[in-house]
Amino acid sequence: MPTPIESVTFWINAFLPWSLSGATTVLQIGSSRGHSAIIGPRQSCLTDQRGFSTVMTAKSRMHSAITVNFGDTMPVLTQQHRCDYTTECDRETGEVTARAKASTANMRFRLVSSEPIVTIQMSGLTSNPCTSSSWAFGDIEYKGTIFIDPTARGIAVDLMTGTFPAFEGYAAINDGIGSTLFRMMPPAGIKAMHVVPGTTRLIRAQLEDRDGDGVFE
Repeated sequence: MPTPIESVTFWINAFLPWSLSGATTVLQIGSSRGHSAIIGPRQSCLTDQRGFSTVMTAKSRMHSAITVNFGDTMPVLTQQHRCDYTTECDRETGEVTARAKASTANMRFRLVSSEPIVTIQMSGLTSNPCTSSSWAFGDIEYKGTIFIDPTARGIAVDLMTGTFPAFEGYAAINDGIGSTLFRMMPPAGIKAMHVVPGTTRLIRAQLEDRDGDGVFE
């Protein structure tokens, strides 16, 4: 008998990867010694010190998550959004010169329809909170639509993101194991200062729980 679907969770992260060819280095001095950073003219901007990860709390420039609960007559949505600290270091000394969090005011999910398929519109936009390191990354944006079909036990996304930084998306049934919908690194050799603003990268992906074990595949 298939595992009943009580809820479906989707989350997306935009993050600065540990390694970007031609852009990152490992700091050798200062309080952030051993950390990966994007090197700029006068400051270094720490990356999120990681690669791709299904862990919802993994450090990110932007994190948006939504859970759709199917226990009531109508689906109930719970959403959360987070921007982790951006940290600047002096290029010469390695000491921290600025540390701030970006605003989540322009990050949201909106229910468009609830049957037969739950359709959710997503939009997320924020800016580098440390203006002196805007060369490292500027605005980050993602937007699009999420489709959840509890009867067919499937989820699909039709999204647009920027080309920088890295983006990843996951989905889980009943707070279970997160399955990968997409993982996108920036194009090889790209640097934030040369990125065309706005959402220019299309992402379409889908997952299903075909065997009814409560895990998307």
